Amino acid sequence: MFKHLIKHLLIDTLYFPVWWYTAGFFRVLGWAKESLIGIERVAALKIWLKSMFKPMFQDTTRSGRLISFFMRLVLLIFKLLMVIVWAVFLGAILLAWLLLPITIIWLLLKSFYIDLVDLSKLIKGM
Repeated sequence: MFKHLIKHLLIDTLYFPVWWYTAGFFRVLGWAKESLIGIERVAALKIWLKSMFKPMFQDTTRSGRLISFFMRLVLLIFKLLMVIVWAVFLGAILLAWLLLPITIIWLLLKSFYIDLVDLSKLIKGM
């Protein structure tokens, strides 16, 4: 039983980086894609673009069309900025996903190295 547990622990520990950078990354990538599709649906950019030149409230006068165009343009710019900010945020999450294990290992090794150097200085000073 104990031998079986140690064997699986060792296999899972060695498989973890492979999973993290393959299946795990593709899972997070799929989540990011669905999230971006969802924010685009919330912003309704396609609908706003299709109705860009249609008058609001059926006001077909020249001033009504002009006001409608600029109002929709301002809203479209804000909605587009919202989608862009969300895409940048998702990109940062994906980058963090890729760099997190490397950063953790680097910090652990750096900490361990500093501890070894401090320990050797302490031993030499005795």
